[in-house]
Amino acid sequence: MPDSFKPENLAIDGVVQYAWNTSVDERGEFARHFAEGEVGHFGSRESVVQANLVWTSKKFTFRGMHYQVGSFRESKLVSCLLGEISVVVADIRPDSRTFLQSLTIELSQLSRCSILVPKGVATGYLTRSDEVLVHYYSSAPYAKDHERGFRFDDPMFEIKLPVQPKILSDRDKSWLGLDRELLYKESLDDQ
Repeated sequence: MPDSFKPENLAIDGVVQYAWNTSVDERGEFARHFAEGEVGHFGSRESVVQANLVWTSKKFTFRGMHYQVGSFRESKLVSCLLGEISVVVADIRPDSRTFLQSLTIELSQLSRCSILVPKGVATGYLTRSDEVLVHYYSSAPYAKDHERGFRFDDPMFEIKLPVQPKILSDRDKSWLGLDRELLYKESLDDQ
């Protein structure tokens, strides 16, 4: 089923929203969620090496802002399968024309779309309902020693959330602001 997805380039370089083509009949609905080679560079230059499900029970929980460095830099394809979320992406690629810009995208079980987040773009999301299930494919496995992050309210970014988060993990509370000097060094190490 070629052309299963309708891509839309968003304001951050390389961030693409993929609307799913769906078919509906008396039994319900069918949608292809992923197809190798049809979604961004997955299947052509990158492989899916990990799939993650994240269940969150409470509204206004924030997870992020996260990214990995070195050989564990990753692209992600993010979908909301149950509930509603506000996905935040922030460009931390020093050589990008959208460097230090951020964008918030609304996803829900009814939006029937996914967001492709390329390597070098940090992600996070705020739950907008109780009982949320997020699914994402990743082009690299999780590597604790290569994980980095920063707070959603880092003044270097103008992240716009519809409401202030009420619940954050201790880890996400402990992130410091984005260290530009370290970011440049790690970006050079990635090349």
